[in-house]
Amino acid sequence: MTMTYEQAKAIVEHGESQSMLSDFERWRAKAERLRGDWDSFSAAHLWACAFLEGYHSRNAEVKRLRAELKELLEWKHGQKEAHPTERRYKKWGRKRRG
Repeated sequence: MTMTYEQAKAIVEHGESQSMLSDFERWRAKAERLRGDWDSFSAAHLWACAFLEGYHSRNAEVKRLRAELKELLEWKHGQKEAHPTERRYKKWGRKRRG
């Protein structure tokens, strides 16, 4: 289930600190910049990471999403040789054949 921007912002604004809301906005802006590079990466997931990061850091879903963001950023800045989606496709292809 994908969270909309409005849903995420409502959660952040309800009883949370102002600094958390500014973090949310910073991550939302980052998500908007990255959207064109990887269409399958949901900006809403980045928004969810922004406000869950400090509060549910043991949550496996949040850890997975943060890892995906880190991987995407490494690819975007040239530290990884292949696009993340391409690497996953190749990995899955090997498993299916093997």
